[in-house]
Amino acid sequence: MYEQKFFKYKIEPDLFASQIGVSRWDWEFAKSSTDEETAKVIMSENKYDVLPIKENNEYKEYFATRTWNKYTSLNLYKIEDANTIYYRLTFRDLIKKFSSSLNKRYFFLTSHDDHIIGLISLVNFNSLPVYNYLYQEIASFEINMTEFLKKYISEEEIVLCLEKDTSDDSKNSLARYNELYKKGNHGSIYDYLYLNSFNSIITKNIDKIPDKHRKIINISRKIQHNFTNVRNTVMHPSKSLFIDHDSFKKVTEVLENSNALYEFINSIEDK
Repeated sequence: MYEQKFFKYKIEPDLFASQIGVSRWDWEFAKSSTDEETAKVIMSENKYDVLPIKENNEYKEYFATRTWNKYTSLNLYKIEDANTIYYRLTFRDLIKKFSSSLNKRYFFLTSHDDHIIGLISLVNFNSLPVYNYLYQEIASFEINMTEFLKKYISEEEIVLCLEKDTSDDSKNSLARYNELYKKGNHGSIYDYLYLNSFNSIITKNIDKIPDKHRKIINISRKIQHNFTNVRNTVMHPSKSLFIDHDSFKKVTEVLENSNALYEFINSIEDK
């Protein structure tokens, strides 16, 4: 029936470089006759660190600041292959590209026939499309981890584990659970767990998980400081997540861990 399709949740396709960066049809550019002083004015007024130069409807050169956010002096560069990436590069591969390119803050985007059609810079990553994508990844991770634990560890055992743990997260989870429980809210203890609690719970209850599934601990151990920081910023984006080269490494770590859990869960379901 026609209506039935609206009951299916459809995950959107992967996020691409072109959806994060700026296109040649929207960016501001310099003409081939633009001198450095004029370019400085354009770039300083608009806070651009890269200004493409248009000549005969093509882009082969650009102005760039010598120091990021400093507009007193510019360099004129040719657009080399090393400074370009395909415009349909997926988000995961895009993050890896920036992560592996030390001190690289931008790339020009090329079409299938190698024409320059856009630009992506570090600042473009602090945007709604990126935060939405990461939110979905992190939410899926937490849901999958919770559903897995529910199969093998009872709520009573979770409460006991939290009572024995001295961390602030465990104390807060238990306090919130007990407070609402006294008010008649009989929700699941899993609803009050912090991300950092997963590893402790799995480690202390590993004997309750079947041997063939115990490699879940290898995934839970990676829920460390970086994962939590990325998660908290995405959930409450009051400040920028991407501020330097190290930011891409942190996000890469989160995506790899999320993918590892996804593949682990699928391998269990397939058996």
